[in-house]
Amino acid sequence: MEDEQIQQQKQLEQVISERESLGKQLLQRNNERALLFEKIRIQQSILSKGDFHYNQRLEDIHLLKLEVKKLQRKKNILDRTLPNTEELR
Repeated sequence: MEDEQIQQQKQLEQVISERESLGKQLLQRNNERALLFEKIRIQQSILSKGDFHYNQRLEDIHLLKLEVKKLQRKKNILDRTLPNTEELR
């Protein structure tokens, strides 16, 4: 009977040891998970800022293209009127 009790005590100690080990692993995994979520949050923030700046540059490009077309029209008008000025001289 004592041998069985000693055997059960050893099993209990082993189970308690495994539980403590698993508890430590769980804490470690939760810490790793928290770090990963923080990294994801930072990456999403960076991506959002990048998207914002990218869209601003696209708008700048659009406005610059419009300005180029406007200047080309002005140049064409001036090119057409230039011969007339030569004639007037």
